[in-house]
Amino acid sequence: MKTLLVKIAFWILRRYNLQLLPSPPVKVIKIVFPPSWERAKPYIEEASHLICHWDRVTAEGTSGEYKRHQVLAGLIDKFPNASKRDMSLAIEIAMEPR
Repeated sequence: MKTLLVKIAFWILRRYNLQLLPSPPVKVIKIVFPPSWERAKPYIEEASHLICHWDRVTAEGTSGEYKRHQVLAGLIDKFPNASKRDMSLAIEIAMEPR
């Protein structure tokens, strides 16, 4: 009997487009770079372009580590005197969902 009442309650909620709990308001988040990220800023845009490129070019099922390595190699070619640590950080920042 209890299951039937639960099913009816959920049917009513769906029927009248109601929610059990109101959804929380959407917060706008402003990204503030910590001081350690300041050095990686020049490489982030190039890293995001290379990530998109290698995501399109590689075959389905190619590992993410391979793509990351290719992006890092592209950054090293473009910025030979830069720190690998800063370029790796730029890749990680560029891969963050926005």
